[in-house]
Amino acid sequence: MKFLSLNVRMSNGVARWGPFLALAVGGEFFYGLLAWAFPLPRLYARVPPVDFAKLTHYHLAAALGLLLAYVLLFGGLAWLMWSDRSPLDAAAIPWIWAGGGIFAVTLVFLYPIFAIDMLMYGVRTRLWLLYGANPFIVIPSHFPHDPWIGLMGEWKEISSGYSPLWEVLALIPGWLTEPAHFGWHVFGLKLISLAAYAASLFLVDRLLRAVWPEERAWRLLFFAWNPLVLLEWVGNGHNDSVMVAFLLLSVWLLVRGRDVMAHTALALATLVKVTPLFLWPLLWLWGVKQRSRWVDRLRYTVWVGGIFLGTAAVFALFLWPDPTRWQALHESDFAGRSPQALAILLGMALEIPHAFSRAQMVFRAVFLLGYAGVFVWALRAFPNARESRPITLVHAWLAVLVLLVALFASNWRPWYVSWLVALATLAAHPAWYKGVHTWAFTALTGDVFWTNIRWRFRAYFPPLVAHLIGVTWVFGVPLYVGWREKGARKA
Repeated sequence: MKFLSLNVRMSNGVARWGPFLALAVGGEFFYGLLAWAFPLPRLYARVPPVDFAKLTHYHLAAALGLLLAYVLLFGGLAWLMWSDRSPLDAAAIPWIWAGGGIFAVTLVFLYPIFAIDMLMYGVRTRLWLLYGANPFIVIPSHFPHDPWIGLMGEWKEISSGYSPLWEVLALIPGWLTEPAHFGWHVFGLKLISLAAYAASLFLVDRLLRAVWPEERAWRLLFFAWNPLVLLEWVGNGHNDSVMVAFLLLSVWLLVRGRDVMAHTALALATLVKVTPLFLWPLLWLWGVKQRSRWVDRLRYTVWVGGIFLGTAAVFALFLWPDPTRWQALHESDFAGRSPQALAILLGMALEIPHAFSRAQMVFRAVFLLGYAGVFVWALRAFPNARESRPITLVHAWLAVLVLLVALFASNWRPWYVSWLVALATLAAHPAWYKGVHTWAFTALTGDVFWTNIRWRFRAYFPPLVAHLIGVTWVFGVPLYVGWREKGARKA
């Protein structure tokens, strides 16, 4: 009887935890296969740099296999998080941590097959270290004799578009290793991304304990096992991981009642990438609304102003003597794979004069109107008393980031959605977390369309048609999912 009872318990356990284990094993198989097929130690020195499409010789089977893996991973996550039969509870949390850690460590050894930005981080800071070339002012092509300059590809003609703190962080691995050992410099950049992922996971978990303790398991899984986060942060080594870690630190400090220190964390995020600058006014408004006395609001504003001026001084120090060379100021000089690019191509097809500049003006005007709308909403929605659950601030930040990615950015990059994944973990409304989960899926699958599939149908997919298909898939499907969830919640 004891044997039969044990068999029943084991059968129930397998039936309950089978999907969780299947996703864990399947995820590690996928990430391990990528790291085995495209190892960083073997490929980092290839000049010119290569990507997934080139490494697989543009085989359709490779692209379809990648799409299938995305469908299974994102579909499995969605089932585990939101199915009524999901086994997720507090007992799963250590295993979620373990799975995320194993996935991330595996991806440290993956060559950045979907974007070469990490290699460019290394080359720019190498030139800074060896030749004193300010990465914000001096373009890499000024050093054609450097043995690694070929890794920049076509980007050797532009300066850094990032912020000072990131360039300093990216310099450290090169400073710790000898210049001849560029591979160790690249590996050090991977370790920075791994550390940022681990820090973000820790902060997400701490925030969930405070804000959503009853839903901690599935929300932690939402972030920790998200393929977009893992592949773009650790696999490709994007510095967005560091920026988001500081954003999460800012929210955690708010939960701890340290709203002035939260501005310091946001300043650090801005010193990695300039994107969080757009979030700063909303954080200031949150702090103002938390204070009832005008003298306290004034004192708080002075502190925030001091932090902002200090941040501006750091930028001025690194961008001197010619800030106009900073690439971040010229990102809108070209457009691609974005709603803005689609509008430009449509304007050109209709022979509208100055279609490029007119489309950009319209999109920026709509962005500013949307931003103003978010700010007005925040004036009403932010609490007028001390609040330890900054959910409305998170919603406002999410709205601004969506506007930035969809309207302000002229060039689409799939890793932009990783900014939203971390914050959507804390969102109260299903429209946010289900819409963002869908967007992460369409971002990765859309990238396969752009890089592996579109060129096969050049005769049928001229730029306008390709953008109509790609933009509708990447942006339209998540918008529909979010809108549907919003309507279902109201019903």
